[in-house]
Amino acid sequence: MKPVMKFQKPPIYHRLVLYLHLQAPFPVVLLGKMMISYEVESFQTQLKLIAIKINMNIDSGVHFDIGNLRNVTPVIIEEAVRKGPEPIPSQLPPDSNGMPFPKYLLNLNMKNGEVVSRDWLTSSRQALFCFPCRLFNKATRSQHSSRFVTEYGWSPTNFYRKLYNRIPEHENSIGHRSSYLEWRGIEQNIFNKKNIDNLVLKSLEKEKEKWKELLQRFLQVILFLSERGLALRGSSSLIGNPNNGNFLGTLELLANYDTILEEHLDAVKDSQETKKRMQVHYLSAEIQNEFISLCAEHVMEKILNERKLAKYFSLIVDATLDSSHDEQTTFILRYVWLNEDGKYQVFERFLEFINCNKKTGEDIANMILENLKKRNISIEDCRGQGYDNGSNMSGQYKGVQARILALNPLAIWSPCACHSLNLCGVHAAECCPQAVTFFGIIQKLYNIFSASPSKWEILKNKIDVSLHSLSTTRWSARVESVKPVCNKLPGIKDAILEVFELNLTSEVRVELNGILSYLGSFECLLMASTWLKVLTAINYRSVILQTESITLDIGTENLKSLLEDLNIIRNSWSKILNECREVAKNLEMSTEMPTSVKRKRKRKQFFDETNSEQDFSSELSGEDYFRINVFYSILDAVILNISTRFQAIKNIVHMFSVLWKFLHLEDADIEERATNLQIQYHLDTDCKLTEEIKHLKVIFSATFQMNDLTPLNLLNEIHKLKLDTLFPNIVISLRIFCTLPVTVAQAERSFSHLSKIKNVLRSTMTQGRLSALGLLSIESRVARRCDFSKIIANFATAKCRKAHIK
Repeated sequence: MKPVMKFQKPPIYHRLVLYLHLQAPFPVVLLGKMMISYEVESFQTQLKLIAIKINMNIDSGVHFDIGNLRNVTPVIIEEAVRKGPEPIPSQLPPDSNGMPFPKYLLNLNMKNGEVVSRDWLTSSRQALFCFPCRLFNKATRSQHSSRFVTEYGWSPTNFYRKLYNRIPEHENSIGHRSSYLEWRGIEQNIFNKKNIDNLVLKSLEKEKEKWKELLQRFLQVILFLSERGLALRGSSSLIGNPNNGNFLGTLELLANYDTILEEHLDAVKDSQETKKRMQVHYLSAEIQNEFISLCAEHVMEKILNERKLAKYFSLIVDATLDSSHDEQTTFILRYVWLNEDGKYQVFERFLEFINCNKKTGEDIANMILENLKKRNISIEDCRGQGYDNGSNMSGQYKGVQARILALNPLAIWSPCACHSLNLCGVHAAECCPQAVTFFGIIQKLYNIFSASPSKWEILKNKIDVSLHSLSTTRWSARVESVKPVCNKLPGIKDAILEVFELNLTSEVRVELNGILSYLGSFECLLMASTWLKVLTAINYRSVILQTESITLDIGTENLKSLLEDLNIIRNSWSKILNECREVAKNLEMSTEMPTSVKRKRKRKQFFDETNSEQDFSSELSGEDYFRINVFYSILDAVILNISTRFQAIKNIVHMFSVLWKFLHLEDADIEERATNLQIQYHLDTDCKLTEEIKHLKVIFSATFQMNDLTPLNLLNEIHKLKLDTLFPNIVISLRIFCTLPVTVAQAERSFSHLSKIKNVLRSTMTQGRLSALGLLSIESRVARRCDFSKIIANFATAKCRKAHIK
């Protein structure tokens, strides 16, 4: 076993050594002038004066009898002085002659009539003792007054009448006066906290406070770096080395304005330069990991406590590859919690990253259940699931949502609204060759200019915006990629012409000729204008749907508004066409499209006609062909996909909408829908739900100032007016509804933190450290509100003894 404590044995520690040797519950070895103690829990605990059970009968909280003293030690003396002499009892037994004890001898009568108490007299086992002399006097038995000092004292067998001479004789002796002065001096030191142990304790307490100050600074730096996903360590651990990492570098910067930190770093630097190891400095990589782990556990505990108070929760799970090509699965809980301000608020809290390379629905479902069990979260409290639209997650039979639903039928799955919108856009972008060509040209344009710094510089000189690559998952990127083509078309064409002057390959020249030809067509203007309007409308709603506190009712309202906007765009063909013609005229572009297009139709004939089928050919103008086969095709594909993919969300909202749309419903409709909702959630609500909704409808106008409250606002209004006990089933139902996830945007946001924390330079990071740093980074607001004083105090207490012993 490695010693954790080692120091010389100066006089100041004599009693401590004796205490450790006789009383310590852990191994202590005394070797000459060295003392080695193993696994010392607390240095302060060692300094407590407890009774030594050898040759004395003293224990804390037990009656102290001075007559039982045998071998007087410094520890015994200090404990006796702390307790003081026992007062003389009111009744003492008579002596051998039957004479009572003369109580007036307990005081000294002065000539002026004043009385001075003989406070040095004490009793034990019905005998009288001199308290200071019993502890300090070295009198021998030959002295007449020694009876007050010996272990027998002045007993009644010695006759009380002799005390008339013996007490004055003893109190006037030189030995008594010296002992009395020594007694009072030690007593004064104890009460003034100048004794050895108090001095040591005071020194330790001062050391502890200094470490608290230092640890508070270390903690703030760790939280600051973790919040921003920055690396803590560098290639060096030396103070003053520019490669010592962000943690030590930030401390060095703060030390310029902080005396305490400056002194500590100077001491560490001197220790590193002289190769003399410090007992503790809290700057090592191991201490950083320990600090990060403890802080993350503290934040996790706060999140789990919030979830426990909220009761109901929803799962949000998604996965992505990290820099080391591991499949990192992010695990998020969504719940409605009554915050510190007394308002219900929707929270989506990150728990951890889990390395799960298995992709089947069964494996992912087992991973989710194991993680819930590890956190002591009951799957019975789950009321919703939020995943992407992958078959392994959303599959009706073998997907994760189906397996969780089999365990808990109330954990309904709501598809991610943002993923559904993206899939609608992807399908529309592939619905016709013209749409495929348009986005292909945009991507090729970006690839050519981004491949060369000189080409990109030419582009920057011609337009004041950048080109963007397409994305199949983030359709906001598609909006940004279409905007330059729609708004900066002349500048892009000029940039292409200037690029031709560079040394290009024949393949690039052919591609640029094709791009230039397409950008100069009227079809390009029509496609850019159409897609900009469609993508802008989709992007506006996508941004709203990604809000953390959004609920399903707001999501459906935004989707309804999106469908209305798309229908307006669909019915605005003439307006869009005229706008594009005006733009083409200003750009001196031709507005002509192919004059006609053959369109063949086959009509099935009746039985009495000669031919079973006939071919009919009709000619469509270029504008009509584009309107029917391109414009309408794109808009219809988007509208149809949105209407189809969001039917599940609409059904969920329709089931719960009776909770906040009761003002627009008849009583019969309220009763039917409320009954269906109560049957669905019979484990959470009872049959009084219907009556509560009807009652709320009656008093709503007179009680609430606003009409048509959203579910979350209605929940807060009920709580604000303290009507929770009047409408408990409504409150529970609203909490469940607000818990249901709308998107997995919070999971996507956690991946942004993941890419910062575990980048290519930190790809060997362990999974535990990754999850801890991820928690401190993603939930930085929670971390900032946490009280880490207990952690800091524990650290300071555990190590201050080592720093104190040099």
